Amino acid sequence: MKLYEIPFSTNVERVTLTLAFKGLGAEHVLCDPADRSPIVALSGQELVPVLELDDGTVIADSLVRSGPEKKPGAFTIKLSGVSEIR
Repeated sequence: MKLYEIPFSTNVERVTLTLAFKGLGAEHVLCDPADRSPIVALSGQELVPVLELDDGTVIADSLVRSGPEKKPGAFTIKLSGVSEIR
């Protein structure tokens, strides 16, 4: 899995922390904030984070939310059009 990011993005930090907490690795692809053409080419938009799964699936609208259990570790990465990673 690849995580496309720009420096100092708090949205990317949330996804990075949650992936690490869940023991999931991702290759970080750092993009220049002044030239987001690699992000646009991949997702059709300039916004980050963008996840590219190992099967080539691109997820441009990912978010991290706390689970309904309200327990430590009850975090879900909700991926549009893809099963949740728990």
